[in-house]
Amino acid sequence: MSKGKKIRKIAGWVLLALSLILTADIVAVAVRRISSVVRTSVYTEIFIYESVICLAFILVSLDIITGFFTKAKNVILRSVGWLLRVVCYILAVASLVFGIMISSYGISSDRLPEDGYILTLGMASENGRMPEDLARRLDKAIDIYEDKKLKVVAAGGNPGESGITEAEMMERYLTENGIPAADIIKEDKSEDTGENLSKAAVITGKDSYIVLVTNGYHMRRAVREAGKAGFENVFRSPAPSGVFEYPANLMWEVVLEFRYIIFGK
Repeated sequence: MSKGKKIRKIAGWVLLALSLILTADIVAVAVRRISSVVRTSVYTEIFIYESVICLAFILVSLDIITGFFTKAKNVILRSVGWLLRVVCYILAVASLVFGIMISSYGISSDRLPEDGYILTLGMASENGRMPEDLARRLDKAIDIYEDKKLKVVAAGGNPGESGITEAEMMERYLTENGIPAADIIKEDKSEDTGENLSKAAVITGKDSYIVLVTNGYHMRRAVREAGKAGFENVFRSPAPSGVFEYPANLMWEVVLEFRYIIFGK
C-alpha cells in the first residue's frame, strides 16, 4: 500500500471515529430533551435532520477508507454511487463550514456600552428544571450587571408542565443571585429566538444599546434575528457552553443555518 493510501485510510478512520462520537452525543442529548421539553415536535424534527448530516459524515468516512461509493461494476449503480458521493461530500463540507461560521460568533464585542439593556435569551426548561447552559447565560448577565448596572431583559415564554415560563425561571435565578427585581424586565410571550428579539424590541426600543447574552453556539442566529427585529446597536457577550452538549448544540445551529439559507427563515 502506498504512503498516500495509508494517509487516506488513517484520515478516514479518524473522521469515522469523530463522526460516531458526534452521532452518539447528538442521540444522547436529543433523547433527553425530547422526553423532557414541551415542544417535542420541534426537537424531533431537528433531530431527524441532525441524523441525516451525521449519516453523511459516516458515509464520507467509509468512502475515504474503502471507496465503496463507486466500486460497483454496473455502470448505472456506479453512476448512482457517484451522485450519492457528491451529495454526501457537499453536505458534510457545508456542515463543517457552517460550524466554523457559527463558532466564530462566540467572541465578545471589544467593548460593552455604559447604558442600555442586557438582553438574555431563554432556553426551554427540561421537566421544569433550568438547563445548565441557561444558567451559564444568566451568570454572564449577572457579571455584566455587576459591572455596568444595566437593566436585564429576561426573554422567553414556553411555560413547561409547571406553568412557569422561561422568563419567570430566569427572574427567580437572577433575584436569588443579587439582582433587584426592579432591574429585571420579563418578556414571557415569545416561543423562539426570533420572537425573543422582536418582542424585546418593543420593550427596549430598537435604537437602544443591547448587550446580547446567549451561548456562543447560539450567537450567530441571535445576532441575525436581532437585525431582523430592527436593533441597530447590538453588542455580543457570549456565555460559556457545556462541553458534553456543545457538539449537539452546534449541530442544532448547523441545521437551522441550512434552513435559513434554503428557506430564508
